[in-house]
Amino acid sequence: DKELKTYKQVEVPAGSAVVVDLELPVTDCTLVNATAERVVEPGEFELLVGRSSRGRDLVKAKFVVG
Repeated sequence: DKELKTYKQVEVPAGSAVVVDLELPVTDCTLVNATAERVVEPGEFELLVGRSSRGRDLVKAKFVVG
């Protein structure tokens, strides 16, 4: 399951690479619990970055909410 949490549109010239800073507040890492409430639970999450949501376009990075 994927959810769009933040985005930034940037131009990348052909053959170049750019560094993009994104902010993702921990409050955006919510889950729906058994009583249908949105809560932030500790655990491991995976950040997906790419030009589309297709698996082949994505770079993955894991992070932990403590």
